[in-house]
Amino acid sequence: SALFASHFRKVDVDANARVSPMGDTALARSWGEVLKHVGQTKVALFEDPSAATSLGGEDEFVHLCCQNPPVLVAGQAASGIEDEAMLRFAVARALYLARPESILVAGLETERFTEILDATLLAFHPRHAKRKSSARGSDSPTAKLAQEFSRKLPIRVSRQIGSAFKDAADESFDTRAYRSHLERVGNRVGLAMAGDLEPALRVITGNGTPAELSDAIASSEQARELVAFALSDVYVEVRRSMGLRVVAKS
Repeated sequence: SALFASHFRKVDVDANARVSPMGDTALARSWGEVLKHVGQTKVALFEDPSAATSLGGEDEFVHLCCQNPPVLVAGQAASGIEDEAMLRFAVARALYLARPESILVAGLETERFTEILDATLLAFHPRHAKRKSSARGSDSPTAKLAQEFSRKLPIRVSRQIGSAFKDAADESFDTRAYRSHLERVGNRVGLAMAGDLEPALRVITGNGTPAELSDAIASSEQARELVAFALSDVYVEVRRSMGLRVVAKS
């Protein structure tokens, strides 16, 4: 992670804007509630709308910043919100996506992720051996990054990566499908923490009135999938495993 992190954009956030899980704001209480179920984490949450705007996340409740360690930045949409179910959903979803196996896809711009993935394949995938040979001495960013990975990673780790690629050499991988999968699971994790479907849907769709929300759900695959999950036995069991329960609103 340290090797990858040197190629990530460092986020400039106000250190004083760090959210304490022991704080008394709605965002702090929501953060504390999520951490109560997740446990200790190296991921920090900051309430810094200006930083979120500079990162292109002004419309997001919580922006995930891909760096080492990861940083979550609550943007303008989360400022002043008192609905803790909405905030728990947004924070828990972002925290799930900050895991090592998902942060590169969820936290990087598509172009940057593609470059890192291409360099990784070039450096370690057996089917790219000829391409690797022809790329030696090249000045292309991908070739330079691949050479850096090959040179700086420990031999044991390089062999493990190469072996994993060899074992799965004939398997296909679609980054768009993987990104879509992560979004679905992240939404489910968020809903499990929020415990209320309507606020979660408002975060996803950005809509307020019931009529607007209904129209947004009809046109949003993410929203429809989350509604289906909320009606499933799996959701009930997840909430029960957390020591919580599901009740019907009158």
